[in-house]
Amino acid sequence: MKYILLFGAALLIVAVIIALILAPGIVKNYINKNGKELAGRMVHIDQLRYNYFTSTLQINGFKYFEKNDEEVFFAFDTFMVNMKPLKLMRDEIYIQQLQLINPTGNFIQNDTVFNFDDLITFFTGNDTTETETESSAEYKLNLNNLEMKNGSVYYT
Repeated sequence: MKYILLFGAALLIVAVIIALILAPGIVKNYINKNGKELAGRMVHIDQLRYNYFTSTLQINGFKYFEKNDEEVFFAFDTFMVNMKPLKLMRDEIYIQQLQLINPTGNFIQNDTVFNFDDLITFFTGNDTTETETESSAEYKLNLNNLEMKNGSVYYT
């Protein structure tokens, strides 16, 4: 009986480790496949990594496309955020490091219409139902070591 429990615990630990290893790839594939439903436009991520020991999220090769799904609206080479998740228990969002490398944004205006007007409509929605506002805990935001390298914005 003791060996069965030990074997079951070992099997559970192995299953959790495999799930944690596969999770970033599964999330990346889900975002690439369902980006239009999640973010209003097609999204592509080349690589998504998460280090469970340091709580570091890294996204490489991100592209957020225009409405036509061909031209790039916003992109970056690397986004990296390093957090301290235990601070969330004390109602604090503590970002130890945030790095954005080579961000590029393309903003186009035709008369009074911008190329991101559809995104505003998508994220604000046309929901006319009233929602009750619940009082939630206020979080302190602590940002450290913010870095952006080689960014560019194009406006036409």
